[in-house]
Amino acid sequence: MKNQFERQKAIQILIAKSLRGKLDLKEKEILDHWYEQQGDKVIYKGSIEKKLNKKRAFKKVEKKLFGSNPKIPFWIKVAASIVCISMMMYLLSNSIQTQEAGTNDYNLGFRKIENENGMRKQVILSDGSKVLLNGKSTLSIRQNFAKERIVFLSGEAFFEVMSDSLKPFRVFTDLTITEVLGTTFSIKTHGAANEKIAVNQGKVKVTSKSQDHNQNIKSKTLNASEAVEYSLTDGLSKVNQIDPKTTFGWVNGVLYFENKPILEVLETLAGWYGLEETDFSQVNTDCKVTGSYTKVTLKEILESIKYATEINYELNGKKLKVKQGKCKG
Repeated sequence: MKNQFERQKAIQILIAKSLRGKLDLKEKEILDHWYEQQGDKVIYKGSIEKKLNKKRAFKKVEKKLFGSNPKIPFWIKVAASIVCISMMMYLLSNSIQTQEAGTNDYNLGFRKIENENGMRKQVILSDGSKVLLNGKSTLSIRQNFAKERIVFLSGEAFFEVMSDSLKPFRVFTDLTITEVLGTTFSIKTHGAANEKIAVNQGKVKVTSKSQDHNQNIKSKTLNASEAVEYSLTDGLSKVNQIDPKTTFGWVNGVLYFENKPILEVLETLAGWYGLEETDFSQVNTDCKVTGSYTKVTLKEILESIKYATEINYELNGKKLKVKQGKCKG
């Protein structure tokens, strides 16, 4: 409890310094990190100073955290300084680990936002662009995003990019670079070997980071309702037409399947509902599923699939086992 109190006082000191324009780079990093942890909805506005540049905003945060009497004794300031130094060392250590683990120089100077399995999280960038981050995904935002609109993605996200003809918006993954001026599109990475880029509106240019294995083509342009896939073995695929309802349904909270193999459906459900343990080894892989589900429980979906395919399932909290099924290949 004492450590928590001292940490809160340390944050209060940083907020006060922010309002006076006295933060150094490391203190700003700590305060931004604290702000990102508040609430389920992450709003990234480039810097905490812009978010808390009014005394009224400061008073509100101050009252919420520390009550109506925020006076800080000298000994608290000393203790808070020690906490600040510890937090700085912790963040610096994490930053070094990220740089060492990364495979691209662009990992330097990025702010990371991670999303848990089974959750959707909206990120609003400083230029007004919006990113809907799907479960088990990570978005890294360039520190000087206002000057160079660059983000890194691992997992799946839907982007709604504000138009700026002078500053292209680029999304880096392990395999590709997607560049846009203003559009809506999604990117889904499958580990470090495969990914899919699909366009809802507008136009994007997809460039592979390595030479295309088949046609020596490193980039392709996609228009609305088009998609391309990339794999380490085959490079960029041909541009394909997509059904926006199927591809982007999750953005609106809709799970839509049309004649999808049951294993693919079950894996999608496992991610959507944040399951921690699954066993689909005994399910009939010939079964396919068609259906649209909005704001329903996992059990309701499984009952629907059971009615159509005669599968058996055991659902216990975050554990799911599915087997059998009467379907012909």
